[in-house]
Amino acid sequence: MLYININIPPKNLSDEHLKREHANIKKIPIYFRKVINSKEKWRKLDQIKKTKENHLYFFLNKPQFTMSRYLKLHTECEKRGFYLKDYREQWGVYGNKKYYEWYKLYKPTKKDKEKAVNRLELDIKTMIDKEFLTYYSSKLTKKGAINKLNK
Repeated sequence: MLYININIPPKNLSDEHLKREHANIKKIPIYFRKVINSKEKWRKLDQIKKTKENHLYFFLNKPQFTMSRYLKLHTECEKRGFYLKDYREQWGVYGNKKYYEWYKLYKPTKKDKEKAVNRLELDIKTMIDKEFLTYYSSKLTKKGAINKLNK
């Protein structure tokens, strides 16, 4: 499942979560292109309207939010010295006016942030292969990582 850490500032994410979200969010416009090029696109577009938050489908019709989030993530990656390929051109797929009426503006709520923080806290607590996470390439305890999420 693809997770977007809604409303959590990228600067509050551990290095691991920052890079994971950067890798995940770039999949959204790629998948949107697949949907609009499919034979059953209108059925799929209707399905998307019915999906729950934090699912890939949920974000397909929210290009303004996902592009903005991607740019924040990419900037934070660069600040931390992770020079990852820039995928902002992927969002060009949303330029087709044929789909404009279908796009939704999305503004995350406090409840959205609480859900994302709770999910990440659980993820951190259940990491059995890691004793520490990293933050700006320095060791960070699991408790420290959880505290950063709640800032």
